[in-house]
Amino acid sequence: MQDEKPQPNNSQEVIIVVDESLDFSNYEIHTLVDSISLNDPDEKLYAPEDYTSTVYAIDNESGEINAVGQYNPTTKTVNFGPETITESLLHLAPLYNSLTEQERLDFINRVKGDDSFMALLETVNIILSNKEPIYSERPEFTDQILAINDFIIQNYFSNNNPNDRVLNGDEAFSDFIKNDQGLAIYNEVSSYVSVKFKSLTDDNYTKKFILNPGPLTPIGKETIERPFINDDYYHVSIDQTDEEVYERNLDKAVNKFLGAIMSGIIGVNPAEGLKGCVSTISGELIKTFRTYVLESNNPSNEKILTDFISATVNVLKQSITDNGKCTSIFLNKRIISQAIVANANLIFKIYKAAKFAYDVSEASAYSFALFEKTQIKLDENLQKYRGNPIPAILEAVDVNSFESEYLPGDKVSVQVKMNAKSNYGEWEKSGYKVSWSVPPLNGELNALFSDTNEEGIATVLWTLPQQENAVVNLTAELKDQEGDHLYGSPMNFQVNITEKVDSLALYRQAAVGTWDVVASNGGSPVNYEYVIEMREDGSLFAKWWSLYENGERYNPCCPWTRVPKVQEIDGRYHLNFFLNLHAVQPTDPLTYPPTTVNHYHPNGTVSYACTKR
Repeated sequence: MQDEKPQPNNSQEVIIVVDESLDFSNYEIHTLVDSISLNDPDEKLYAPEDYTSTVYAIDNESGEINAVGQYNPTTKTVNFGPETITESLLHLAPLYNSLTEQERLDFINRVKGDDSFMALLETVNIILSNKEPIYSERPEFTDQILAINDFIIQNYFSNNNPNDRVLNGDEAFSDFIKNDQGLAIYNEVSSYVSVKFKSLTDDNYTKKFILNPGPLTPIGKETIERPFINDDYYHVSIDQTDEEVYERNLDKAVNKFLGAIMSGIIGVNPAEGLKGCVSTISGELIKTFRTYVLESNNPSNEKILTDFISATVNVLKQSITDNGKCTSIFLNKRIISQAIVANANLIFKIYKAAKFAYDVSEASAYSFALFEKTQIKLDENLQKYRGNPIPAILEAVDVNSFESEYLPGDKVSVQVKMNAKSNYGEWEKSGYKVSWSVPPLNGELNALFSDTNEEGIATVLWTLPQQENAVVNLTAELKDQEGDHLYGSPMNFQVNITEKVDSLALYRQAAVGTWDVVASNGGSPVNYEYVIEMREDGSLFAKWWSLYENGERYNPCCPWTRVPKVQEIDGRYHLNFFLNLHAVQPTDPLTYPPTTVNHYHPNGTVSYACTKR
């Protein structure tokens, strides 16, 4: 009678149940610490007693892994059947390892009713019937694993369209910095990113924020940062070259590659199964990945993932076979090494079939964040105003809306406009608050505050004081919520108040001189000559003659006489030669007199034209 084999430390006996539809007669069953032949019903099989792990069915003829099952230390039973074997392959979906333990249990129950699982189950049945390696080279097997991955995305991850994802480096600055009820920073990539705000007005003020991975993070995990920073002008840099960000992405890349390969061996929680060994493997992988990044020369995305998978496999195999913490856990070294390689080869095929899109694996996202060509590197200047980000650097400018001299009591419209010194996007022009003020005795304002309109202009009406020969001032200020001035603020407006002008007196003086008048009623025109003089009392006196065709005066000794008047009618000045015959002057008294003015006769029978010599 053969001696009973010793029981490995920290292990317990496992019960193997094989579905009657399967032929395992020439198979060996392997756990991480033991193995048996199914031809010997009396031989016992042991597995680790304190963590879930994978159990392998090995074909004695081909030496291939033809089936896998999950060992649960609570039930102490491994069931090999088409459905349970299919369940044991679900870890191959790249995003499976990003689910929490509770989400994984829920996922396994829900996916069984989905077409993706049924299609994979059908393929697994064919593989089992043909006694092919369970880590299959069949193209449909890869496609069905990716369909399982799509199910995970649709049911357990943030709302996003996988087909819309792009690689690191292709995002725009405005995708990250947004106005969402105030300044909000969105991480648009599935890796860690640093955002640094450096004040353009204070060299000592800088704020840095590290963003958690973006849209592929499980629902409920915050991917939006709402930073508290002062209103100010900033240079903002978004990148992944920051040392802390680099180390986080490196650590996650190692974790994701290690988890992707080891979840098929240890089970649901690789870290739990590896215990003290995990720190050894992770430490070696971090050193290996870091060296690779430093020494590589612009590798392609495909080569990055190929080499990282290879590095993970090599470190795992070395940790299992060399003396150390890992060798006491992995007693069945040959089969474990075989499983590691088989898992790694299939995982690489799945990544390659998915063209390394972000919707497939967090491992690729963290890996690409380590390399210069695919790192995020964005920077812009922006302004934070009253809590909101402005995609521009704004300054207040004078619209040049008024003259430098006015009369006492004049009403002056003063305008300030917001202007972009630089911008990287459209910015809202309305809503910037301007405060207006005048010193005592410098006039009155119709408002102390006004906001810019949709054109970026704020206006105030300034009524000047009734004071001649004075200089008066108005100040416009624009401040942020900390009370600091915006660029261009404060602005001082200064005007001179001149003496009042007697407009009627100016026009009376302008009327003095000789006028040529032509009258027409449809026949031959009649020419007249008017000579206007000013009397000592300031009134006007006119003499006028009819003229021959040669220009000589008819009856030169006896001119007709009139007393012309200058009148203001409806806001315009008129020179009234005689009844109902007016020369219309400009309203502005400082622009008199015109060279030519038109005359009119109200009865419509005679029209006149008048030119001052």
